[in-house]
Amino acid sequence: MIGCYGELDRSMGPRMARLLEERLPPETPREVHLYPEVGHSLLTDGHHPIARVFAFGMGIVDFNPAASEEGFRKIFAFFDHHLD
Repeated sequence: MIGCYGELDRSMGPRMARLLEERLPPETPREVHLYPEVGHSLLTDGHHPIARVFAFGMGIVDFNPAASEEGFRKIFAFFDHHLD
């Protein structure tokens, strides 16, 4: 299980990262990453008008391309390592 969260995401962010670490069985492979200064739109630019409406109040901040790229890199590396 891999989780990539923006620290400024008020809907998931640090709370969900902590829960993921606490509640998964010890034998479950996991990686949890928190990205500072990033909100709910960690892996997307968040510019779609409908996404903006549904994400209101979730702590969206300006898109951070470097954090997004790093998040996707970590996700795909995790999958490459754990999936055949």
